[in-house]
Amino acid sequence: MSGIATYLRRLSKKCESNVFAYEYSGYGLSGGRPSERNLYADIESVVKTLSIGSRHSLGVISSISMAGVILKAPLMSAIRTIFDYSANTWTFDPFPNIELILKVDCPIHIIHGTEDKVIDISHGISLYKRCRHRVSPLWVSGRNHSTLRRDEQFFPKI
Repeated sequence: MSGIATYLRRLSKKCESNVFAYEYSGYGLSGGRPSERNLYADIESVVKTLSIGSRHSLGVISSISMAGVILKAPLMSAIRTIFDYSANTWTFDPFPNIELILKVDCPIHIIHGTEDKVIDISHGISLYKRCRHRVSPLWVSGRNHSTLRRDEQFFPKI
């Protein structure tokens, strides 16, 4: 968490709001054991403040009422990050965001860097097209997965 402390302070100042960050159970200095069950418990306890992880966020948000959600560099599905030509969602795909996003009944704002090599921007574009309540996306030119939040366009759009 110490690696993002400066970013979190800047985000808080720019947005004039409180920011809360956490580590999943069993990661970093957090206690507990890493498991899917604990991961869902972690995300459910903080989903109304700050969300980390598009799959788990969409899973929870699809079943509760929210004013809106911001997805930063989300992925369509785990399988599609490996096999980008896959047109179908496989039943064993642990991150089926492309299907989950159809269940979300609040405005969704997607922000993605055009030079993202971790999760290609095509994932953000495809998810945007499937949103039920779209908010104009932000495709940040020249930014990648790690540098996206450093762009001057990032904070005003939030």
